[in-house]
Amino acid sequence: MKKNLKKVSALLVAALVCTGLSMSFGSCKKDKDPDPTPGGDKLDPSTVATANLIAYFPFDGSVTEKVTNNTGSVTNATFVAGRRGQAYQGGNNAYGSYNLPTATINKFTNAKSYTIAMWVKSPQLVAGAGPGTMPWIQLNGGDANMGSIYVGLQDRNTTENPDANLCIKNFLYSDRMPWKGQEWWGLEEPDFPKDKWFHYAIEYNADSSAYRIFSNGKYLTNQVRYGDAVPGDGSPQPLLGDLKFINMTKLYFGVFEKNALGTASESWMLGFFKGNLDEVRIYDKALTDDEIKNLYAAEVDQLNEQ
Repeated sequence: MKKNLKKVSALLVAALVCTGLSMSFGSCKKDKDPDPTPGGDKLDPSTVATANLIAYFPFDGSVTEKVTNNTGSVTNATFVAGRRGQAYQGGNNAYGSYNLPTATINKFTNAKSYTIAMWVKSPQLVAGAGPGTMPWIQLNGGDANMGSIYVGLQDRNTTENPDANLCIKNFLYSDRMPWKGQEWWGLEEPDFPKDKWFHYAIEYNADSSAYRIFSNGKYLTNQVRYGDAVPGDGSPQPLLGDLKFINMTKLYFGVFEKNALGTASESWMLGFFKGNLDEVRIYDKALTDDEIKNLYAAEVDQLNEQ
């Protein structure tokens, strides 16, 4: 009996050692993406904050928005293998555009907060090599040049920092407060790699009046936004609060609206995004930390074979 127990114990120990080894090797992934869902049942990104999704662009061969099933257009842009299906491919004089249907305009009009989440593969924008900005996405209306929402690249001085990655510029326009244009350069170089896919999320939360930035599902930083200067009576500076978007009619990818229309008055507006965008999602709320993590995990679960 004791001999049999010893044999069983030895087998159990061996099984545990083998299991531990297989788990250790299995967790070593080159791209550091989370492990896919066990059992083959993949997570679905569309299950995250479904009721708050304003627009979703998978870029599978077109600029089709899947919430309303309306399609935009591209000028010189193409579609290539992306993180999931195909992705938008920018280039010189290349961009995408999408006319907002009434239902989407109404959702933007009523939005007090927002989140934009997307996969990006972007070249670095070097200072002095051309226009100082390179748009990823712009919602028009609001500011005459920057629109209502803008996310894109800002140039970097690579002479001072040759190992620099990406500098991302974020902008929103709210018509509710005296300071309508809110600009923030997100400088988290290790988390914004050049020429590599990463998942970028930027949100504005009206409850905290703060921008928050995430990379690959990880919270990075925040910045509180104010709607006016410090009052003369010394009372606290007013927070930005609820957003108020106005005059939105169109979304642009890879270009400023004025550049697309041929009305750009300054050289910094003339840049075209020469990288890739994929799985662009826009929400009318600030997603929670868990929702961002779940969205990223679900996106990774759906990735093309790399």
